[in-house]
Amino acid sequence: MEILGIQLAGVIFGIIFIYLTYINYKRSELNGSESIFWFILWFGLVLASIFPDVMDFFVKDVLNIGRTLDFLIIISFMVLFGIVFYIFTTTKKTRNKVENLVRNLAIKEGSRISNKTKK
Repeated sequence: MEILGIQLAGVIFGIIFIYLTYINYKRSELNGSESIFWFILWFGLVLASIFPDVMDFFVKDVLNIGRTLDFLIIISFMVLFGIVFYIFTTTKKTRNKVENLVRNLAIKEGSRISNKTKK
């Protein structure tokens, strides 16, 4: 079995991100389920890089997609769109919370100032 340069790059990339996921988990920047998701994703990348022919039966015969690379690109776009949607909804929720917080603080400050001027 001959390993191509792109396979080696995929393995190195996957291992680096497995390590970064582990570091972020230890720092409590990722919770358990997020870490598991990323570990599975990166481990899958490493396996797909080392054994690209294993997926040929599934991709070509079951899914009827011409090349394994096409399948990986489709999956990558699906994952990226899912992550972008998650980031969008999280950002939207955070923005709404900040708006409510600022509004409540402004109301409190306004009532505090109006109470001072009445005295």
